[in-house]
Amino acid sequence: MKNIRLLIEYDGTNYHGWQKQRSVISHRLSAVNSKNIITIQGILQETIKKIVGEDIKLISASRTDAGVHALGQVASFKTNSYLKTYLYLISNMNISSAFLYRYTWRVPYKLNLDIMRETSGLLRSSHDFSAFRGTGCGAKNTEREIILLDVEMLNKIDFMTVRLDGNFIKIRITANAFLRHMVRNIVGTLVETGRGKMTLRSVLEAIELKDRKKTGPTAPANGLFLETIRY
Repeated sequence: MKNIRLLIEYDGTNYHGWQKQRSVISHRLSAVNSKNIITIQGILQETIKKIVGEDIKLISASRTDAGVHALGQVASFKTNSYLKTYLYLISNMNISSAFLYRYTWRVPYKLNLDIMRETSGLLRSSHDFSAFRGTGCGAKNTEREIILLDVEMLNKIDFMTVRLDGNFIKIRITANAFLRHMVRNIVGTLVETGRGKMTLRSVLEAIELKDRKKTGPTAPANGLFLETIRY
């Protein structure tokens, strides 16, 4: 169990203060359903729940009234979850350095990065990722939240103090958890969309149908790196 500290800044103009309301606010608001009253604590708790995948209780160092702002509000919550970030390297060239064969996936086809980024936008959310689950995955819950999914073009890679020039694509993905081969299957799908072999519509259909056969191939393991784990 980890205790996470947050330093929060907010404009409180449109919020009914910090504290989440549990019942009727006061005699002046007795006719108002508390569920319709938006508070900073309420919004943050719902957002954090989507990220960590569990109910949390957000405890603040201080409470603000309706309409009051904050520059340095401090709050904390306890969670068993963590965020993992993976990065994947693609060598988008016909010929690549011999020293990169073990650390990149060589894809000698022209790729449309704009389409790959659009596809990333579709996946950057909370979904049932059954369509990207590898064989042998034993997860009972297949819903995951992708927080970040970026596709970046690089014209060089620094390797052992040497600059290697070329066309490289770096895909970075952060989520609250991953299914077996999920990152590699996402990368394979992004490459297929970049090649024009799959469309945004077909990716959406695969997600809705939860059908692994309708997504792209599993990208090779050698291009994948576990970059960070944030507790």
